[in-house]
Amino acid sequence: MKSTASYTLGYSIGDVVLYRCRGGVHTTIITDVPGSSTNYTVEFIRCIDPDGKSYAIVKIGNQVWMAENLAWLPSVSASLNGSDSLKYYYVYNFQDSIVSAAKNTLNYQLYGVLYNWPAAMNSKGNMTSFSGAGQSVCPSGWHMPLDDEWKTLEQALGMNQEDADTLYWRDSGEVGKKLKSSTGWADGGNGMNTSGFTALPGGYRNIHGSFLNDSTYSLFWSASIIDSTSWYRSLNATDSGVYRISTYRSHGLSVRCIKDPS
Repeated sequence: MKSTASYTLGYSIGDVVLYRCRGGVHTTIITDVPGSSTNYTVEFIRCIDPDGKSYAIVKIGNQVWMAENLAWLPSVSASLNGSDSLKYYYVYNFQDSIVSAAKNTLNYQLYGVLYNWPAAMNSKGNMTSFSGAGQSVCPSGWHMPLDDEWKTLEQALGMNQEDADTLYWRDSGEVGKKLKSSTGWADGGNGMNTSGFTALPGGYRNIHGSFLNDSTYSLFWSASIIDSTSWYRSLNATDSGVYRISTYRSHGLSVRCIKDPS
């Protein structure tokens, strides 16, 4: 059954408007810079983890991404526990092993779960290509993004090819600003969230067993490897770009899943 709704919004010409559209348990994010009355077609796509949590999604270019961090938590560990090969799940600043208590924390509700790379891949750590259902921690029909899929996202938002392929901070297109939420960052941040990706500063668990940089950094795994390390992306509160490098798999980082190809 189709339904139609009309809304009158107050905004100035040139403003980016973010629409959060809900259909049952499903949520789709749309962003636009409307110059006149506009009709939108909204597609709702299933993105539900094994615990029944439904995630907001957003289409950016030709890709569909989760618009919030993965929060599936089959177990939880204190930050001192870690491994490059065994699965570990963390909630920022939570130092116990009781899953229900971890889920009641504000950090879990805001930022979801921090996964070491084996947990994120939900495998023995040997997947190097598109993972698919059952091969990563992502919901059925979704997967951990490859390094190249992150590049595709960045280029869809204005990063040039040369920057996409290089390391460290890459500033062309000011893609970091477009990915970050406009709220929740230290000192107000500089996020614009024109993409609808809504990255929040959930910090990370480092290899020395500490939680660091909530409110200032957001770090996301990829499914791609180089030697004994794995690629990731990082955003910070005030930088306009996106950081790209590989790191040890015992780090605890956030996960954003991407929809499997149709």
